[in-house]
Amino acid sequence: MLGVDVKKILVVLIAILFISSIATAFPIQVDNQIDVFKEASFNVEITNSSNAQENLVVNFFAPTDVTIFAPKTIPPNQTVTAKIIVRDSFDKYTEIDSKLEVFVGSALEERQVLLKFYESQDAFVGATGSFAALFTLPFAIETNFTTIEWVAFFILVLIVLALLIAFIARLAKRI
Repeated sequence: MLGVDVKKILVVLIAILFISSIATAFPIQVDNQIDVFKEASFNVEITNSSNAQENLVVNFFAPTDVTIFAPKTIPPNQTVTAKIIVRDSFDKYTEIDSKLEVFVGSALEERQVLLKFYESQDAFVGATGSFAALFTLPFAIETNFTTIEWVAFFILVLIVLALLIAFIARLAKRI
């Protein structure tokens, strides 16, 4: 043959099969940041991608009151949800890096979760509502546009619409 030792190849293949059967990767999904006013809950999606039922342990480390609801086992090739409830124990705005540990069998997955504690409902609504304001209609936002600026805006909108219609017409011709 080609000078390849068949026994060595078999040993390497058996070792690869053994290692791949032991290694169990399990993805978890969790938000990187949690906003807390008095109390907040969030879910952790945990997937067992192995072919065996595994023990499940979920730990969440933060210097505040934490309650974890999670099953004790996870069936093979299934996804389960763990619910974590965090209660605010701070009297002013505080940011804390917390640690989530998930054990599926003997495999460990860790994630950092930023907890933002707000001291009042107004600060909480202001922080979480600012992103939603980006998607409101332009007319709902206070603007100081003059009449000439509004006319220029609508002329530009009409030009964009004309270009879009021309593009679609040319594309339809080619098809």
